[in-house]
Amino acid sequence: MEANTKMRDMTQGSPAKHIFLFSLPLLLGNVLQQLYNMVDSWTVGNFTGDTALGMIAARIVNGRGWLERSLEEYAQDEETVSAAQ
Repeated sequence: MEANTKMRDMTQGSPAKHIFLFSLPLLLGNVLQQLYNMVDSWTVGNFTGDTALGMIAARIVNGRGWLERSLEEYAQDEETVSAAQ
């Protein structure tokens, strides 16, 4: 069975249109993430205490920390593998 895929030639036509269509999934993902954070904050704020709401706010503000930690761990793993060889 052959997969039904639609190929788009991005070298033909308006670059602005192609960039816009290419970015739509990213924009939709960002909107959904913001909605999740709003609902999460509302739920925690209404059903738990101020401390828990503060933790949610700290998680949202420091959300990029996971990327930094992941890159540091990856670099450490690479150093360990290089040293072992």
